Amino acid sequence: DGRPQQTTDDTTNMKTAVLVALCALAAAVQGAELNTLLTKYSLIPDPFGLTAFFHMPRTLEAAAKDKWAEVSSNLSAKGVSVWCRDGDYRVCLLFDSLGSVAGIQVSHSVSDLKKTKVPQDFSTIPDWTRQTVLGVDVFSAIAYFVDPSKLAEGLGRPMDDDTNTAEGIWIEQANASPARIAFEEDELAATTDYTKQGCLFGQGQHYFYNITKDSGCEERRPYYMLYDAKTKQMLGFGVIIFGKTSQAGFLHRNWFLNPPSFVAPFVTPNGPSCTQEWMHKYGATSLHVFFRPNPWTISCRT
Repeated sequence: DGRPQQTTDDTTNMKTAVLVALCALAAAVQGAELNTLLTKYSLIPDPFGLTAFFHMPRTLEAAAKDKWAEVSSNLSAKGVSVWCRDGDYRVCLLFDSLGSVAGIQVSHSVSDLKKTKVPQDFSTIPDWTRQTVLGVDVFSAIAYFVDPSKLAEGLGRPMDDDTNTAEGIWIEQANASPARIAFEEDELAATTDYTKQGCLFGQGQHYFYNITKDSGCEERRPYYMLYDAKTKQMLGFGVIIFGKTSQAGFLHRNWFLNPPSFVAPFVTPNGPSCTQEWMHKYGATSLHVFFRPNPWTISCRT
């Protein structure tokens, strides 16, 4: 009467539907791995972003609900608006013409930098841009998440929950075009002077610009790139300087981490001894930027 065949067909169809659903779910999860924007690392997981792993807005709509406001900036001529949180110049976000996040700006005041006594001249390091933010004379490290040439044309991109935060990284350069950083680890190693350094649990595989056992610290660039040890894809990056600069203080976000000097051999095992020496003498100030959720689960297993 055909009933067993119908049951078999139903079972087959159900298995097929489940398989398709699982594949779709896997694809969605894989596609959503880099759809987050968190800042500041901590050894202690902080899923609510109270003191670390701060949840950063990826749209202007979200920014306006979390104390972010637009500030005057020279970058407006480059197709982006700059928004800072709660009147603090230290960490600001860039948004495109459609109101989607397009980059981040990390700043230290010239006054703070002088107080550190670190023997570096930021005006000679191309990754730094001197400007005024909220009335403060600062050096800023500016990183775009979208090709700056597209932004300059006034092009924006729609941003939904599954959209990757960054299409890549482009670092603003003094008196030169922004420097593109490869999203794939293999391409970074083959096309730039970034050198492979340590892999840390909860952070990822580190790459620093042109750091070797024989390099000096006077011209140290601020950026370090972070890659997933398994997928070899960028999962974030960071900005670090020698010296301790100020935080915003009570009732404001304290954006920066001050890593102790003993971590230097683990972070830069292929770097010079001056890294640890300078960190011990002057201290250090760092900000991590993560594109994937739950970064405290990042592993160094390949």
